[in-house]
Amino acid sequence: MSLKAEHGLDTLLEVAGLARSTFFYHQARLSNPDPYAELKAAIAAAFDDNHGRYGHRRIHQVLINAGWSVAKKTVLKLMRALGLTSGFHGNTR
Repeated sequence: MSLKAEHGLDTLLEVAGLARSTFFYHQARLSNPDPYAELKAAIAAAFDDNHGRYGHRRIHQVLINAGWSVAKKTVLKLMRALGLTSGFHGNTR
């Protein structure tokens, strides 16, 4: 049984220390579509096309060459969220 079934929303928000507006803001935000969905698909495709060898810098360049307008740090953030790593992690000495 859920807590919301046993207790009122106001009581749960008070215990959690959240404002009512914060609860409804996040509830509405979860129902919005992902603004990065197309970009994530393009990143994953570029990563797969290059057999997982490209890091965020090279993926960024692939996207720029394909006509995307995106920052390197955004590509890095999304690759991390997707769990895409190039397998090369620095100096191998």
